[in-house]
Amino acid sequence: MQLGLEKGKSDKRNAALKIWGNVTRFIERFSIIVIVVAIVILWLLQAFVTLMPFEKVVGVFFALVVMALWVVARRMREPELKLKWRFDPDQDKANAEIVNFIKSEGPQGPAGPQVARLIEYSSYTVEPIIRELVLQGWKINLLLLNPLSRKFISEFQKNQRICFMIKRHKMDILANYERVEIKFYEEQPSIRGRKLGNKLIQTGCYTYEQRPEAIEAMGVNQIWGHDNPLMTASLASDEGRMLEVMFDRVWKDFWDSGRSKHIRDICGNCNTPGGIDACLGGGAGEWFNVVSSHEEEKKE
Repeated sequence: MQLGLEKGKSDKRNAALKIWGNVTRFIERFSIIVIVVAIVILWLLQAFVTLMPFEKVVGVFFALVVMALWVVARRMREPELKLKWRFDPDQDKANAEIVNFIKSEGPQGPAGPQVARLIEYSSYTVEPIIRELVLQGWKINLLLLNPLSRKFISEFQKNQRICFMIKRHKMDILANYERVEIKFYEEQPSIRGRKLGNKLIQTGCYTYEQRPEAIEAMGVNQIWGHDNPLMTASLASDEGRMLEVMFDRVWKDFWDSGRSKHIRDICGNCNTPGGIDACLGGGAGEWFNVVSSHEEEKKE
């Protein structure tokens, strides 16, 4: 009930902000038109009728031009300031926020595509994000929890979440995609987040409460994240830069420390009955090499 009330307040606030944004944009457009028209009329009148001394005319012209440039500058900065930060009550809206941003960035060229860094548990719930990254040609660095770790996960989570998504990536989502690198971390999942280039960041957290309805399938090693709130922020904002510091610390510890392992080194040694190809289909070894052999990304 409380979540529903908060969601309602958030929707009303967002609607009010949208209305206010539309009003201010209209005022800015109208102001530009008025200033430009005033400059043109003043110039025409001064050309045929002496309204005031030349020095005063120059001063008025200068003031009007400065006002016009100031309003135009505000309009040009509007896309950058459109999103400073926002909270979403769960991942549905948060995922949509990220997908819309990726679409707005457009296709990435063959040289120097933007890099998406994803800290996930299984990637089970962020498939729409990964699909859009692939569609637009981003470089993807994907961190997942080691499925062979018995310390933090249940058999259900191993088979129905992490290994299930590895199969989906190999056979479908990332089957023929080369701009991707997948690693597994060993530490206890804590932060979940995505950093998209040097423009946008999104963070949330994993929690470990025991939910009675999940005891039978998951046991006591329950990890939850999909219904926890997430914060999305522009990296040009103070909020985004603060989140970036935290994200980069965790990323460095997971990805850059040398303690994480490529998917080839983990899944390639899996003792699946019938062999890894029986689990993932033919060509698993070649796919592991594609998603494991990239050079480390340069620091941004």
